[in-house]
Amino acid sequence: MTSQVLIEQIASAFANVERWDGVTLHQAIALDSYASDKAVAAARLQDTDTHWTEIQRVTLVDFESALSFMDEQGTRYYLPAFIAVFCRMRYGQNNREQGFEPLVCTSQEPETLYDCRVRRTH
Repeated sequence: MTSQVLIEQIASAFANVERWDGVTLHQAIALDSYASDKAVAAARLQDTDTHWTEIQRVTLVDFESALSFMDEQGTRYYLPAFIAVFCRMRYGQNNREQGFEPLVCTSQEPETLYDCRVRRTH
């Protein structure tokens, strides 16, 4: 099975999933930072997506630890987005490195993760 087929199956299986009142990406990071209730509520307002397919890959890269701080509904909503991103990942020659950095590169595949990081910072 190719990653594209898997992504299509994920999209189909999670097509009707809604976040409802589940924890959002920004809320999860605020919770991780022990933010006040007011700050956590304000963080929620930053997540304006209405379907998990709208979430930009770079956002998932920046919030890769967010799932650890979500409730069940938030996890169910964001999990397919993270899985789809993971399926699109490609590692360069240095396979020891982990993370989502390759996803923020241009459409050209990086030779290594280092190349990707260089592109991200320039």
